[in-house]
Amino acid sequence: MYVPLDISGAVDANSATENNPKFHLNNKINQSDSRTISVTVVFATHNGGWKLRRMLEALTASTLNRKFWKIVAVDNNSTDDTPAILREYQSRLPLEVLSEPRPGKGHALNTAFRHIEGDLVVITDDDVIPEPDWLEQYLKLAEQNPDYDMFSGLIEPEWEKQPESWILDWVDLAPIYALNGNMAPGPISARHIFGPNSAFRTRILPATYTVETLDVGPDAKRRQYAMGGDTAFAMNLETQGHKALHSRAPAVRHIIPKAYVDKGWILKRAERFGKGAVHFYPRRYASKPQILGIPASLILRLSASFIAASGASILPKSRKAWDILWTYRMRKGAVEELYRKARAVR
Repeated sequence: MYVPLDISGAVDANSATENNPKFHLNNKINQSDSRTISVTVVFATHNGGWKLRRMLEALTASTLNRKFWKIVAVDNNSTDDTPAILREYQSRLPLEVLSEPRPGKGHALNTAFRHIEGDLVVITDDDVIPEPDWLEQYLKLAEQNPDYDMFSGLIEPEWEKQPESWILDWVDLAPIYALNGNMAPGPISARHIFGPNSAFRTRILPATYTVETLDVGPDAKRRQYAMGGDTAFAMNLETQGHKALHSRAPAVRHIIPKAYVDKGWILKRAERFGKGAVHFYPRRYASKPQILGIPASLILRLSASFIAASGASILPKSRKAWDILWTYRMRKGAVEELYRKARAVR
């Protein structure tokens, strides 16, 4: 059961401050002697290590009374000290630890979904640092906006190593690092909901997290998977009439390891982005004639991009050269995914 907040009117959560009397939950919530879960936080972790520890430590500072929330963490076949870290924090957090041996985030969250309580579920990753009022702000947002069932919060970077200026200036940080600092608050398309920071009313949840019709998201069977599993989940709910809202109030910082601010890593991410586009925009790749399941026009564009990228890779760094390399790797990913799909149906 959801514990209603003592808030009147639809006050924008972005404007809440410590001096605003509507900033804190009412005394009935903070002083209740019974345990009534309002919100469940779920995430999967595979060899989370030091990032997982930073996340859990941040959650110990949550301003929401622990009687009203819980965490469901799923250890997805970790081989490092992740199980020990999770056990350590069970004494400091309302933390339930589950195990899912089948590799893949989808399998792990399917397991977590069977243990959700409350009227709101926050779906996140094991590499975020939430603000102390993160859960309070999500509860407020849901309370104040009853016409919306899906919610997105602010995702800012927590760089392990400060990126070079060309990354900040030329790279689209949204698909690469799941950052949304430039997104304005208000109604959004579900395609703009990212995995590190999202929430859903539990009454709209399907039985499983996995969108069976889309082969997207992290999976141990493929190193270069089609990215977009979290977005696919939200978009599937959007097709059922559920609306999404973005606010900057429920905020997290997304840990970006130093290995991820590397040109080679970013270009591999471009390929995953291209693979995901095949699933999200099927009409774009349905033109004929086709060769081995791939539109001939796309093969021609890929060939032209390959030639251009070969030249761009030896030129001095520039925005134009980067755009050429990004486009080539994105098209390469799309062609590989189309070919893989065509072979799978034979």
